[in-house]
Order: sequence, then C-alpha cells, then structure tokens
Amino acid sequence: MSKVKKIKTKIGSGIGFFFRHLVASIDFLVNNSIGLIFTRKPQKYNTKTTNPIWKKGKAVFCFLVVLVLLYNFDNVFNVTLKPLFVFVLNLFGGNKNVYQKTLAMYSKDFANGIRVTLRLSLIGTVLGLVIGLLFSYFITLKIEHNDNKLTVFFKRFSQGFVKLYVTVFRGTPMMVQAMILYYGVKSFLNWDYAIAALVTISLNTAAYLTEVLRGSINALDKGQNEAARSLGLSSWQATKSVIYPQAIKNAMPSIGNEFVINIKDSAVLTVIPNIVDLFRIAEYASGRFAEPVAAFVIAAGIYLFLTYTVTKTLRMIEAKLDIPSVELPSAN
Repeated sequence: MSKVKKIKTKIGSGIGFFFRHLVASIDFLVNNSIGLIFTRKPQKYNTKTTNPIWKKGKAVFCFLVVLVLLYNFDNVFNVTLKPLFVFVLNLFGGNKNVYQKTLAMYSKDFANGIRVTLRLSLIGTVLGLVIGLLFSYFITLKIEHNDNKLTVFFKRFSQGFVKLYVTVFRGTPMMVQAMILYYGVKSFLNWDYAIAALVTISLNTAAYLTEVLRGSINALDKGQNEAARSLGLSSWQATKSVIYPQAIKNAMPSIGNEFVINIKDSAVLTVIPNIVDLFRIAEYASGRFAEPVAAFVIAAGIYLFLTYTVTKTLRMIEAKLDIPSVELPSAN
C-alpha cells in the first residue's frame, strides 16, 4: 500500500472512530437520563437498548431532536459549525480574508440556508418514499387467473401509469420539473413556492425509489409471498406485512443514498422564486464582494460537511441493523 493510501486510510479510520464514539456517547447520555424513566436502571456504554417501551420512546425523542435542529438551526450553527469555520479561516489570513468576511456577514443567512436545504431534502425523501412504496406495489402486481376484467384492467393501467411516471421523472432534470410544476400549476392555482419545491423533490425522489423498491421486492424469495397468500392474506396484506418490511430493510442503503443526493440536488430548486436555500445564500453573498468564488467555496464546504456526516451516520445505522448487501437498481 502506498504512503498516500495509508494516510487516507488512517484519516478515514480516525473520522469513523470519532463519529462512532460521538453517537455512542450521545446514546449513553440519553439512555442514562431520559431513558432511566423507562428502564429504571443505568445502561453501560455502547450497548443496545432492550426495553421495548424505551426503544419507541427514544425513536420519538430522536425525531423531536431532528425537528429542533431543522427549525432552530441558526442557533445550533452559531455554536457548532461557525466557530469551526472561523478557526480554519483564521489560519489563512485573519480579518482581512474575504472568506472570513463573507462568513461573518452572512453566517446567519448560511444557517437559515442549511435549515431550508435539510428540510426540503429530508421531507422530500420521506414523502418520496411513501409514494415509492405505493407505486412499487402497483408495478409488482401480478395478474392472476381468477381476476375479473375490471381487476385486470386496473392492474395493467396502474403498471403502465407507474412505468410512464418513472420514465418521465427519471429522464428529465429536476430543474426543468421544478419550472414546469411551479409555473404550470401557478397559471391556474396560486400555490405557495415552498409547497411547489416540496412537491417537485418528492415526485422526483419517488421515481427513483420506486425502482429501488421494485428491485428490492423482486430480490426476495417469491415463496414468501405465495406462503402468505396461502394463509389467506390478500395481495395487499401480504405485501404490507411480509414483503415491505424486508424490502425496505434491504433498500435502506439506497434510500439513504437518495437522501444524500437530495441534499445536493435541492440547489436546483432555486429556479423557484423565494426558495432561499444554501445555494441561493451563496449567490447573494457572492454579489457582495469583488471575489465571488469565496461564497461558493464556503457553500461547497458546508455541502461536503452535511453529506459526509449524513453518509457516515447512515452507514453506522446500517451496520447496527446488520443490513445485508443486496444488488439493487441505482437511485441515481
């Protein structure tokens, strides 16, 4: 192994070690504070929660923490990322550095831009997953010998519609989709720009996740569905209770990958007026100084930090859930 590869391996291992123990430390603190209400006994460091009530309670707690981060991100940014950026920029020129001036003047705006970006990408991915689950059910429907003509027509129509939908949304840029959806619908319905952005990213995500889930469903043993049907379950009941839990678990890496992609691709939604995300803030800041590159370098650093952190977190979750590696269609 070359020296460069050894250095990269050591750096990657160090970062992974930091994130693993950061998550374990937070988990330890939560388990031995709020968790004591449910478990009534201290829990050791880096151990799994066994209390079923606290498992659900911790999931709700984590969801509330995510909401706080999304809707109060400017304060979180000021005590976390901003000092880090200022420290790094101080190493390269102090107060006269255009990078530090940009960050000092637009730090609150950058924090708001991060919040909008994360909100769009997270909610868009969740809504896209819900739509993708429904569409993957339609596209994997099998025509059975005892189906009447109306049922056969419905199955063929729904499969054709989903295939057309996936082809259109995967074959056109999200920027073009945003323009058509916002201005096209606005011609007869005066809808909010934020809703238009969410609809765009949700529909785009649904097209990719439909294919991901279809591949995950087809990768399962067909005998499981047949066994469920033989027990008297309907097609929907078998899919909901037997197929979906396994398919979603196998597709988790691709679903997480789609979330990371949405963090980056949400920048194209700035074609919709009044969407002030991270990229739009960089545009505003670049026009303030004679060196416009600085604002976009800062934005690139923030995007990299967000995607890297989310990716590492998702990989740790996958490792904890012991998700197997399954060949699925790419979400990109």
